[in-house]
Amino acid sequence: MPLRSIDAADDAELARFRLTTDNVAKATLASRYIAELGATDPGLLQRLDQDSPLDNARTLQEAADRIAGVPRLRSAIERAGLSPREYILVSLTIARAAIANAYAVAGAAQSGAPELASANVGFVGAHQKDIQRYMEAVDAMTPSGGAGASER
Repeated sequence: MPLRSIDAADDAELARFRLTTDNVAKATLASRYIAELGATDPGLLQRLDQDSPLDNARTLQEAADRIAGVPRLRSAIERAGLSPREYILVSLTIARAAIANAYAVAGAAQSGAPELASANVGFVGAHQKDIQRYMEAVDAMTPSGGAGASER
């Protein structure tokens, strides 16, 4: 989820945010719903991939507003029980914590890492199956249904 650069308030909000089995499950479900949109509108996932609502967003709210501006996308996320902003928070927190967890497992220091709650890094380490399900759901959102997603 490529937010180019976010301000200190958004970084602080991401640092305070906590992953839970509930919000990860909801984000996984939302991602599956978004992937399903591709079955009824094959061009939608292609458009989202090429012109993501998150590209060049400067704040979490701007990214959330862009997602909310795509009614079918907003509906898929809300149907899973999250707001667009919550979906972004969960997704970005998983991404940041997964990277930090990988560095920790490898015994390496992560230079220039954003401030991150150790609870989220621990959550990712302790809930690998949940994180894997989430990642598979996100991969299914690619226009090719996950094929080649690792090439990104």
